[in-house]
Amino acid sequence: GRDSAVVLAAVAVGLVALYGVGLTVFGSPRCEGRHQCSPYVALDRAVLGQAHLYRGMEVDYDPEGLAVVVAATALVLAGYVAGSQLRGRTAIDRRLVARGVAGGVALAVAGLALGELQPINKRLHTPAFSLFAAGAVVVGLLCFTGVFQRGGHGAVGVVRRLRRLGAAPFLPLGRNALIVYFVERVVHQSALETHVGAGTLEDWFFAH
Repeated sequence: GRDSAVVLAAVAVGLVALYGVGLTVFGSPRCEGRHQCSPYVALDRAVLGQAHLYRGMEVDYDPEGLAVVVAATALVLAGYVAGSQLRGRTAIDRRLVARGVAGGVALAVAGLALGELQPINKRLHTPAFSLFAAGAVVVGLLCFTGVFQRGGHGAVGVVRRLRRLGAAPFLPLGRNALIVYFVERVVHQSALETHVGAGTLEDWFFAH
């Protein structure tokens, strides 16, 4: 219900704030590069042991680590709240979509603004990243819902078929989200293997 959605949204915001305070208290002033910091690495070492930590990208610790689960949980809750408001509806509630889009835009703008204090950083899952990502995903979800929502009862047959055809590429993503990870790995590895000038395509992306 609406009350539970409000409670879950408040919990999500609280988790993001708690994690952000931790980044401020335990973070290093050198946390600027892509792989140069993990303020919670001591927690990972205490729980997992140095021998079981991630090794890659020229570091001997997980740039994300166990503590990121706290911030990532906030994103999961944001997605659940948005999805729960849409689940079971057979027709588009334009007011609900409008409120949701407004809320998503507000989250994204808040993330951009907060980025002036703690940069948007996916690996560290900074609050700026969490807010921006949550806002962008909610807006995207509602926009797709508006386009592909089932139950356009007044739509003629050809419109319904076009909707189904347009939605088809997105169905595998909803049924198996690991496809997104697989495609990202393929694209990333391709960027590493493709050379642009003196560097790789990945270097060019980060530079621009």
